[in-house]
Amino acid sequence: MRKIGALLGLLFLLASCTAAPNQDTDPPAGSEQLALRIQEFPGLMPPGVKFAVPKVSLYGTGRMILDVPGSSAMPAPIERSLSPQGIRKVLQAAADAGLLSRREYGTPRVGDAGVTIVTLVSGAEQYVSRIVGLGVIEDESLTAEERAAREKVRAFVARFADLDKWLAGDLVGQSRPYSHKLLAVYALPQEPVTAAGRQWPLADLATAGDINDFGRCQILSGDQMRDVTAAAATATRQEFWRSGEGIFHVAFRPLLPDEKDCTSL
Repeated sequence: MRKIGALLGLLFLLASCTAAPNQDTDPPAGSEQLALRIQEFPGLMPPGVKFAVPKVSLYGTGRMILDVPGSSAMPAPIERSLSPQGIRKVLQAAADAGLLSRREYGTPRVGDAGVTIVTLVSGAEQYVSRIVGLGVIEDESLTAEERAAREKVRAFVARFADLDKWLAGDLVGQSRPYSHKLLAVYALPQEPVTAAGRQWPLADLATAGDINDFGRCQILSGDQMRDVTAAAATATRQEFWRSGEGIFHVAFRPLLPDEKDCTSL
């Protein structure tokens, strides 16, 4: 009987070990092919927040673009480079956090909770995890499984706060400003039109670009992009812009390597 019991115990242990195999990632290889993206949005979303630079964007070659929070109107993301080993380390950490599968994270009973969206690409599959109030773990509306899943993702996202500590020898070179070739400009008309505002240097914002769900969006490049960048050099995100007969809230967004136009945002 003891031998049978020991054998059953061994079989149970083996079954437990094979029930949840370690998931491997199969990232893309191109410099413009997204492998991982982390986006964070506040609960109360001000105009233009949809166009915010993602917290993290990692591409197949190890190119990583990171948002640098600030009050300036013109975002100033930075770029880092990862070694092949560093790419595997980051993506494996994402898989270990459960982001290579579609899970339930629940919705905590917290007013105006922010939203974290994590996109992980493996092979031909894109896994998108949308988590409301990621920092909320202890909430009676969440199940034990949901709390555990949220904690894994929260710990993974928190690692990006100190890349030098986490990735150490896997970082190649120093951080540098991200150099973009295209700039998206989002404009939303404001009332009253008598409010003060900076003078917009290009064509009337009331008609420039295309209409979208939030206002109008246009893509600038070359001299136009340089003129607008110079005009916004000392502007803050809270300032309005005067153009034609109107006054506008304007949000600027450098396009990332996988983005080509306003519909990409």
